[in-house]
Amino acid sequence: MPQTAVLIINYMLATAILVLPRTAVQEAGTPDIWICVLLSGLLSLVFGLILSRLSGLFPGETVYQYAGKLIGRWPACFFGTVMVVYFMVISALEARSLQEITSKFLLEGTPGWAIVMPFLWVGAYLVLGGIQPISRAFDVIFPITGLIFLAVMMLSVHVVDLHRLLPVMGQGPLPVLKGMRATAFAFSGPEIMLILVAFMQKPKSAGKAFAVAVGVVTLFYLIDCVMTVGTFSIDGVTARTWPTIDLMRSFELPGLLFERYESLILAIWIMKFFSTYALSYYASSLGLSQLFRIPYRTAVFVQLPFLFLINVLPAAIEDVFKIWDLLSMAGTGFILVIAVILLGIAALKGIKHAQS
Repeated sequence: MPQTAVLIINYMLATAILVLPRTAVQEAGTPDIWICVLLSGLLSLVFGLILSRLSGLFPGETVYQYAGKLIGRWPACFFGTVMVVYFMVISALEARSLQEITSKFLLEGTPGWAIVMPFLWVGAYLVLGGIQPISRAFDVIFPITGLIFLAVMMLSVHVVDLHRLLPVMGQGPLPVLKGMRATAFAFSGPEIMLILVAFMQKPKSAGKAFAVAVGVVTLFYLIDCVMTVGTFSIDGVTARTWPTIDLMRSFELPGLLFERYESLILAIWIMKFFSTYALSYYASSLGLSQLFRIPYRTAVFVQLPFLFLINVLPAAIEDVFKIWDLLSMAGTGFILVIAVILLGIAALKGIKHAQS
């Protein structure tokens, strides 16, 4: 279970944490976005438990394999293809987000292709090894990035004014519901359970693993939103493209041997982008291999040019955010609806949960 939880945490925590305060405030228009985070976390937990339950009915099989047993080969192939495209686009957008942040804060003036190509190829190398190398890499990445993030938040405490979070629900519940449209994007990720449960030794523990992961992710997002809004206020947050990065730059560390320490922090946080990219890339590669019966290695390499093309299509970072919003609403919604239908069909057929 711990390995599964770490995989989920690394998958869900990436680009969203750097922009969530701004996108949520833009939707809600109030400082109540921390409530949006809590509610979205709860909603994500419910969906994750449903998908864990579904995949637990077919131990050792991914959704690409067992969907055909429930709805037939061709409908399952269509659904699987949608999932492959979904994961592929997520991979490409993570690479683009990394490119934007690297070119803006770390390697100014470097061509985008020079940043993203090594990233794509290193990811392909890791994905070729399968889920075990990915899991071991994530076991290293999560403690490092998690501790760095929490340390930065603690160092920012003295610039936070919690009065900027008041009044609580001063305009009623409607702004909170609007804000959930943005925070729901940050919690898109339950669909990965349709893949990961197949590799668990104890599929019945999938729900617990997801609950632990969502709890950690919710805590990180909650800290991020409270600290950012408490520092800049809602007006200041909406004026910043990367408010969390600006929070890192809002305090000084006396006696530090180098300036622009946020560059070091970002260089470490880039590992989080790599995590989401790698696991999404793996999910799409596995889908291509299982759906169309091609060698897994071929499925990995055949995606690389498409990942690069999707990466360069958005003209600006604002376009990337728009695609993220569409993907989180339409793509995730479609996958969840179909998955619930699959669970209903499985129940009608009397398929019981795995006993392992």
